[in-house]
Amino acid sequence: MVSKGSKQSLTTYRILSYEYLIDYEPETGNEIKLPVTRVELQPITGRTHQLRVHCAAMGYPIVGDSIYGYGGEGSPRGGLDEYSFNGSRKDLQVKLRNYWKRRHSDSQEGIEMDEDGCLLCLHAQRLTIFHPLTKAPMMFECSPPF
Repeated sequence: MVSKGSKQSLTTYRILSYEYLIDYEPETGNEIKLPVTRVELQPITGRTHQLRVHCAAMGYPIVGDSIYGYGGEGSPRGGLDEYSFNGSRKDLQVKLRNYWKRRHSDSQEGIEMDEDGCLLCLHAQRLTIFHPLTKAPMMFECSPPF
């Protein structure tokens, strides 16, 4: 995930909640709980894909990330090291990806999907910009759609 010429970047994070996505085993129909963690990420620097790269580098890629998540081009193991790659963490990544692709395979109006038809669980809850003419700060807030 680190390439030549990469620049330093910094992200802070805070855990907001521990949650479960409910899925069903295809063969048996038994309910399974897929653990996920909702976090607040604060980019201190502004690098391309910074939040996605940092989460994957810690071994916890963002759900629905087709580039840095499990099987993605930027991080095929989803940030998992060679020792974790063959264990339960890999199985969880596979199940999460499959669940998310099934759930979001149909395009939803107003929600941008990636080329795999998957929703990236990354959302800017608050954006602040300065008006180009008046220079007055403008703040926009919106709860995540997931």
